Amino acid sequence: MKTIKKKLIMKRLLLLLLLTQGLIGQLSAGDFETNILKLKASNSCVMCDLNAADFSGINLSGANLSDASFSKANLSGADLREANLSGADFTVANLSGADLSGADLSGADLTLSKLNKANLSGADLSGVVIRYANLSGATLCNTKTPWGLDNSGCTNYEEDLEDINANVLKLKALKQCKDCNLEGADLRAADLRSIYLVVAKLKNANLTNAILTGANLKEADLSGANFYEADLQRINLSYANMSGARIDYANLSNATLIGADFSLANLYGSSFNGADLSKSNLSGVDLSGADLTSSNLSDANLSDANLSGADLSYSNLTGANITGANLTGATLCNTKTPWGIDYSGC
Repeated sequence: MKTIKKKLIMKRLLLLLLLTQGLIGQLSAGDFETNILKLKASNSCVMCDLNAADFSGINLSGANLSDASFSKANLSGADLREANLSGADFTVANLSGADLSGADLSGADLTLSKLNKANLSGADLSGVVIRYANLSGATLCNTKTPWGLDNSGCTNYEEDLEDINANVLKLKALKQCKDCNLEGADLRAADLRSIYLVVAKLKNANLTNAILTGANLKEADLSGANFYEADLQRINLSYANMSGARIDYANLSNATLIGADFSLANLYGSSFNGADLSKSNLSGVDLSGADLTSSNLSDANLSDANLSGADLSYSNLTGANITGANLTGATLCNTKTPWGIDYSGC
């Protein structure tokens, strides 16, 4: 895989060098049309520039298009069965509904490409760069991928036998994994910033020291997960299940935590500065020593919560349920509470 990526990088560096030295020129409109005619006539166009071309619905089955550039091209509904697309550039290309069964895409760049509802059965995607590609509804059966052999689209696929480790590799390759099963996954110190994990299953996952800044885990199941010292700044955990999770000494500054369930979670020493915790369930949780300055806790359930030593300066507690909450030593300064603005800690 590393060898394929090195070859791809070397090829692009060589092309850039030749271009800057004037040994090759930029493609003219005439050259572009020639490439299209060449492709249609011979079903082959190695290293051709076909950027932004409209090939929707075209039949290119078995074509040799290795190292060709299709950046921003429209290949929706195209027939690319058994085609040689190794090393090709498909960045931001539209391949939705395309038939890529048996195609060789090894070493290709599929960053931000649309592959929704594409048929990738038997295709070779080993060594591809596939960050932020849209694979929703795509068929992967006996498909070689950076996360292993993917059979999730086979008719006899048993979801109960889903490989969690393969899903971890898939997550790291795609930078997204909606409704993904990552229960108990080892993601310690993983760089998952801006990751898309909406409705994902991460029950009992280990995310110690992980970086999830700007990530979207809305409605995800994170019950029992370990977020010790994790960087969760600006994360979206709205309506997520965080019950029983370990989130001590984590940084959740400016996080969106609306309606999240933190029941029985350990939040000791964590920072919630500027976080939106409105309507969240914090019943009975340990928030002792937590930084809750400028946080929004309106309509939150804080009944029996331990807020001893917590800093609630400039926070909003209007409508919150604080029945039985321990506020011993908590700092309230310009804090909006059910009894009005409290300046006692200023």
